[in-house]
Amino acid sequence: MVQEKEKEKGKINEALEILEEAAKDKKEELNKLVGSGYANVRELFAEGLKKSSQAQEKLGDAVSDGEKIVEETIQKGSMYVQDATNQLEKEIRNKPMLYLTIVSAASLFIGYLLGSKKEGDK
Repeated sequence: MVQEKEKEKGKINEALEILEEAAKDKKEELNKLVGSGYANVRELFAEGLKKSSQAQEKLGDAVSDGEKIVEETIQKGSMYVQDATNQLEKEIRNKPMLYLTIVSAASLFIGYLLGSKKEGDK
């Protein structure tokens, strides 16, 4: 009986050794899988950061282009207003009586409209 118990202990120890070896193999496999998975995640994260920085560059370029367009538009608008003002000033200087008559007539008309409104209210 003692021999049988020792045989059983030997078999149990042998089975435990086999299980330990299998666990070591599985541990190595799991470490490899986790390592490769981590590398993939790290690569994906690096790629995402790269794309993010590219998007920031493109956004910065778009903002810069927008600022240039706004500046050009303001400059063109200012030039247009300045040209129109100069043209009107030249015409007024060439024909002052015509424009004085137009302004006087417009003032009389506005005065008439405002005055007739007051008379209608009474």
